[in-house]
Amino acid sequence: MDAPIFLLYWEDNKMELKIGKKTYKLQFGYAVVARGGITKKLLDMQDMFDENNEQASLSDGLERMMATLDELMLAALQKNHADEFGYSVRTGNGHDEALEKVDALLDSYLDQDDADPMELIGSLTEELENNGFLRHILRQEQNQTEAN
Repeated sequence: MDAPIFLLYWEDNKMELKIGKKTYKLQFGYAVVARGGITKKLLDMQDMFDENNEQASLSDGLERMMATLDELMLAALQKNHADEFGYSVRTGNGHDEALEKVDALLDSYLDQDDADPMELIGSLTEELENNGFLRHILRQEQNQTEAN
């Protein structure tokens, strides 16, 4: 792909990803997060990179990170781009085909010289935490932690 990738934010603070001439509005909906196991995959990945986890090898961490990245991206594309990346969250029908499309999209991203998969995961995680439906739950938990 000849055009660089950009991470942008639109006016109501939702994440956009631009690859070439196509812009993807990334937003996490309830169903795909609740049924897709995204939060568990994120927590598992964070555990792998936790400095106290001495059993985590670099190869295990990278493998988990890459598997989490494509699932996170697929989840973020469901709400606004189901026509291209959609699948049945309830039955899982079409998941593998949609994941292959996301992998092709990520290939375009990773082909860029300035591609940073960790930055992309961080941005997607931030979008989930700050703008997704989980924000209220996470803020309550943070407030309780700070109060103690």
